[in-house]
Amino acid sequence: MVSVKVYSKSTGKPVTRTYVKIWFEGFSRGASAEEVTDDEGNADFDNDPGQGYVYVSGQECYRGYISGRTVVYC
Repeated sequence: MVSVKVYSKSTGKPVTRTYVKIWFEGFSRGASAEEVTDDEGNADFDNDPGQGYVYVSGQECYRGYISGRTVVYC
C-alpha cells in the first residue's frame, strides 16, 4: 500500500477533493485506480511501491520512486 499527500505549489496548503492516479513503470505494472484526496490532501492506494509517476487532476506532478507516503507539490 502506498499513500500520496498533495500540496499546492502556490499556497503550500493540502489539495482536497481532487483526483490522483499513479502510473507505474514496467510492462506488467500499469496504473493504479483513481483516488480522491481527503480533507488533508491524502490519497491511499492498494499498490506495492515502485518507480512511477503521480498525476493530480491529469497533470504530472511527481516522477520517481513511490513508497510509504509520497509528498507531491502540484
